[in-house]
Amino acid sequence: MHDRGRARQRLRSFLLRQGIHTPAAGGDQHISCFCPRSNLRIRPPYRVHEYRLAVHVRTECVERLETALRTQVQSWRSLPVVQALMTLRGIDLLSAVTIIAELGDLRRFPHPRELMG
Repeated sequence: MHDRGRARQRLRSFLLRQGIHTPAAGGDQHISCFCPRSNLRIRPPYRVHEYRLAVHVRTECVERLETALRTQVQSWRSLPVVQALMTLRGIDLLSAVTIIAELGDLRRFPHPRELMG
């Protein structure tokens, strides 16, 4: 995901150097399909294609890894805890799996204060 973010930033930076403003951070999910108007002259033109391709490749990689993670987590003993965490706002599958993988068995904490400490 970090690589995908860096690829998006390189594309946005290149376009900005060309005088093209792209959507703000909240709208960057559309950056990979950004297509400049035909009357704009971007030099060198192949660079836009390469930057867009890099974003596309990294996006596909993230999707493949998330699909594999979804498949693997179905047989994980901590699946109920992961699903419980996912009910919290802002916690998706990747965040929940990361939290549980880092913390391990939550029963080792006798009190929530110790977990948060």
